[in-house]
Amino acid sequence: MSRPSRALGRAVASLVVVVAALFAARPARADATYVSFGVIASTWTDRPLGLGAEVSVMRFARSAGTGGLGAFTQLELSPPTKESDDTPFRVSVGPQMTEGPFGVEIGLDYRTGVRGESTDDSLGLRVAPFLSLGIAYVSFSGAYLPVATDVTPGGRPVGLSLGMTVGLKAPLLIQGKALAFCPHC
Repeated sequence: MSRPSRALGRAVASLVVVVAALFAARPARADATYVSFGVIASTWTDRPLGLGAEVSVMRFARSAGTGGLGAFTQLELSPPTKESDDTPFRVSVGPQMTEGPFGVEIGLDYRTGVRGESTDDSLGLRVAPFLSLGIAYVSFSGAYLPVATDVTPGGRPVGLSLGMTVGLKAPLLIQGKALAFCPHC
């Protein structure tokens, strides 16, 4: 099994655990839960371009106004570099919170290194405030990846990486009644 396949499997398994925890809490009759599938494009200080997919689940309690709590997972591939035919990838998974059109994702971020570059596969924390307007969103991310998971001679972890992601998503109501105003759905 390839590294991207294993990473995607782990990310999906983590998302399933988070989603199960969200559904374990008994929802009020007026709550609404959405699952969203989307495509993303990113640029990072350590990678010029990445294209990928995102799956998220959000629960909105009407008693909380427009706020919601949920989970996300992202898988992103970057084009091969001139120095190598490797296809680097990034996977992130974690909780997200929203209030109106604003929100934040906080999660684990894993990136593969590239032969010919001085970075190893790296693991760390990603924080991404975002603005969501229904089917479109933009986020500005900071990832600190201090842990090298695949040490190679002369390599090092990614360290600090800043980025911007834009995405389009398709939110589907899976529980409760649709919200009249839901900028994140």
